[in-house]
Amino acid sequence: MIATEGQTPASPARADAQARSAVPELAAKLDRLAAAVRGAGEGAAARAALDKIEKARQLAAGPGGAVYPLTRALSLLESAARELGDEAGRADSDGSGRAGVADAAARCADAARLAADIVAGIGRDRAAAIALGSVEAGSLLPFEREALPHPGTILLALEAGFAARVAGLVQRFGHSVAIAEKPEDIAAAFGFAENGRKPANPLPDILIADLFSCGFAGFELQEKIKALGGGAGTRVIIVTPFGEPKCAARAIQLGADDCLGWDVEPSVLLARIESSLERRRLKARRQLYLAAASRARESLEDELRRGAEYVRCLLPGKISGEALSTDWRFIPSASLGGDLFGYHRLPDGRMAIFMIDVSGHGVQSALYSVTIFDVLRGAGLKDVDFGDPASVLKGLNHAFRMEERNNMLFTLWYGVWDDRTRVLSHASAGSPPGVLVLRGGGAVELKAGGMVGGADPEAEYRRLEIQVPRGSRLFLFSDGIYEFFTTGGEMLGLEAFVQLLERAASSAAPGESSVGAVIGEVSALSSNERFQDDLSLLEVRFD
Repeated sequence: MIATEGQTPASPARADAQARSAVPELAAKLDRLAAAVRGAGEGAAARAALDKIEKARQLAAGPGGAVYPLTRALSLLESAARELGDEAGRADSDGSGRAGVADAAARCADAARLAADIVAGIGRDRAAAIALGSVEAGSLLPFEREALPHPGTILLALEAGFAARVAGLVQRFGHSVAIAEKPEDIAAAFGFAENGRKPANPLPDILIADLFSCGFAGFELQEKIKALGGGAGTRVIIVTPFGEPKCAARAIQLGADDCLGWDVEPSVLLARIESSLERRRLKARRQLYLAAASRARESLEDELRRGAEYVRCLLPGKISGEALSTDWRFIPSASLGGDLFGYHRLPDGRMAIFMIDVSGHGVQSALYSVTIFDVLRGAGLKDVDFGDPASVLKGLNHAFRMEERNNMLFTLWYGVWDDRTRVLSHASAGSPPGVLVLRGGGAVELKAGGMVGGADPEAEYRRLEIQVPRGSRLFLFSDGIYEFFTTGGEMLGLEAFVQLLERAASSAAPGESSVGAVIGEVSALSSNERFQDDLSLLEVRFD
């Protein structure tokens, strides 16, 4: 393989030194040119040329080594020379003989050639140095950052003469070029040599190959590249005989990114190369973005898991071996949810039992439910009797108004159990009812019908009481445990779920939890592997 780097790129220091030595000469010529144009008259062409010359002078006077300002100066000078030349021609034709204009045109053309020499002498060196990473991005001028061609590594598998011409063309734009002379060169570049040998160097950005490259007949080369997964990102441009659309079609089918004829214009070839490089860069950038998004998602999921662990730490310990026993399951739909429940002894010895469900899912809902949970555990509302469920709901409803909480609402079932009297008082704010399953069979729905919390600060709530027989089981739950579609395509619903609770409670031995059986049957009925809503179930056994 032959590397055709052409002239070795100069270092940034060398390029800048060349610029500093050459640009003052250009600036001096531009000053003289401007004076000549002013002396040539006040015609429109002269004024337009003078304006362009002045802009070119300002560009040339910029920091040394700025190849693209110089290129822009060259363009302006060439334009001014054409305009002045046209004006000189018109002066000769009408007999006015304005020699000053013709002289200015000649001077302008001379300055343009000087600018071209400077650009040719240092521009390529500077551009190559930038492309190779020898120049810090922060040192680039805006012109350079915007106009810098994006160099790539190009492997040519073409007829020798054609390859040399293409190499000379693309090198002027900062691309690194290598010419493959034999099959081993391509095999080494792509790694499809014998024994599955991997490529020794990074794969080229672009492969430009004809149909008979280095001994590969027809589409053999492209088929080998396709077998490697498209050359691991290498863009492939196939050169086909002129007027052979079938060849182009086959090349595209095999994964070629572009097809060109042997008579392709240089400007078209450069445009196709730049387009291929840009697509490759976009693909690489997309992969970076996807990787960054994946890392961000993993980080967020980790934070949510940590938050869920914190919420789980707030849940009460299970009680066993006493007159009152508990068991529960907490399954959020995402890493965090709006469900939370608890129980704790009040100062007078009675036990508060509650189930919270905040609208929505995720961090916001979880934080909201934790806030209400803390208020309930800490008796943190003034003038509220936490031994009176109706008073608790009224106080919370007034304190957590939806218009002050990002329009979020909450449901709450709150009960107070008295061991001595075996009376359970309760109230609810839009929540599913508590279900009391009796030892001998039958279920009682404990619902008071209060309005959902936060909707109406003036809402009133009522307290109900029930005498609880021994051996009864109280179930508190969020609506996610019964509002799901079964494998039969129907919503389970509250009525069917209450029947499920009765069956599970009746099948459990005295003192044995039925929570596992309930969750198992619900999971078997669900048509989804994961519930769409949070799932919370609390069982309290009154022994």
